[in-house]
Amino acid sequence: MGNYLAGHAFQYLSKRDVYDIEKKLLMRPFFEKMDMHEKTNHRYKMIEECKHAIFIFGKSPSKIDEKIDSKGVFEEYKIAKSLKKNIIAIPATGYAAEKIFAEQKKNIVEYPYLEMYLTALEKEKNPEKISKIVIEILKDCVSD
Repeated sequence: MGNYLAGHAFQYLSKRDVYDIEKKLLMRPFFEKMDMHEKTNHRYKMIEECKHAIFIFGKSPSKIDEKIDSKGVFEEYKIAKSLKKNIIAIPATGYAAEKIFAEQKKNIVEYPYLEMYLTALEKEKNPEKISKIVIEILKDCVSD
């Protein structure tokens, strides 16, 4: 999933003549042989380098008909929260992202930058419109 999204993000930045893409887009793949401690450290380092964390999907590898939320995504959310990052969860993608959004909505005072976008994020299903909402949230976060 990460490569698919990174490709679109790369294309978006390229069209806008952004040449220092590595300063705007951070990719940190996980290696197969990492133990739990190494994965936690990897997550922490990855999130520490970012200003914002956007959560989409969050499904553990399982059978197609099984819906198992990713424990790793929940851990990344907790890390991002502890590091006081701007967190945006996309509930339309389901899985862990939907649960993270529900937690944010319940505790909106901790996420003031989301307040005016909650309804739009919750109701919107169109990926292009969701992208525009996220961009607006990020612009608001940067201008603060």
